[in-house]
Amino acid sequence: MSASAVRIFLILLFFLSGCSRMQHKTQAVPLEGIPGDSASSDWSEVLMPDCSSEQAVKLARQAEERGECGLLLRGAECYLRLAGGEADEKAALEYAGMGRHLAVRAVERCPGSGLAHYLNACLTGHMARLNPVQGLELVSVLEYEAGLAAELDPAIDHGGPDRMLGELYLRAPGFPVSVGDTEKSVLHYSRAVKIAPRWFDNRYGLVDALIADGRIEEACLQLNDMFSGLEFCSRCDEEKWKKLLGLFRKLCASVESDR
Repeated sequence: MSASAVRIFLILLFFLSGCSRMQHKTQAVPLEGIPGDSASSDWSEVLMPDCSSEQAVKLARQAEERGECGLLLRGAECYLRLAGGEADEKAALEYAGMGRHLAVRAVERCPGSGLAHYLNACLTGHMARLNPVQGLELVSVLEYEAGLAAELDPAIDHGGPDRMLGELYLRAPGFPVSVGDTEKSVLHYSRAVKIAPRWFDNRYGLVDALIADGRIEEACLQLNDMFSGLEFCSRCDEEKWKKLLGLFRKLCASVESDR
């Protein structure tokens, strides 16, 4: 598999996965008018409205000095925001590397924290996207860390760990090149939907995975639920409608190919 092909896969993986929304939480709002979804308490405590490079350096220094889980997590999350918002790839990779260093320290310091493993997975995804030469090697780390996060605290970021795994198994090349597996993708997206049933990205990913796995009738039912739920949504932007219509066209194409 060429470096360019690997990079295309990694870009798709990261920007379509759960943690890509962490930089701009307003881009992934739940369908409104329906009881809210649960989210991890420690995740909400770490999230910050904004983050500057100066704040990141200060947090990193304090975290290194004190070795406290909270500071390590805040520093890692701050660098993740910076990496996600940085247009210069060299600078973004540097931010991601600094953040991942803090996330690894957090994993070592508090191995039972699902948030620590989730942040490590997200920052690893950033590094994989920005450094395609190491991309496929880092995918195994991403898979492992997201899997631990899903076991320890599956409600983080509205089912983020399982959503990340669902996207990984959906977009990755299959064996022997990588870990792609549409059946596993459906499993993890289903878990994310169970945790946060009205979170747009969870439902969208599940429909996409069901289509890829050839489970067309189930995909139809899920897509119908999504269209039905939109009547309750006051912030359904044009991007979401385009994504849903794209799924609808993909579903129709799958039905036609089966005839």
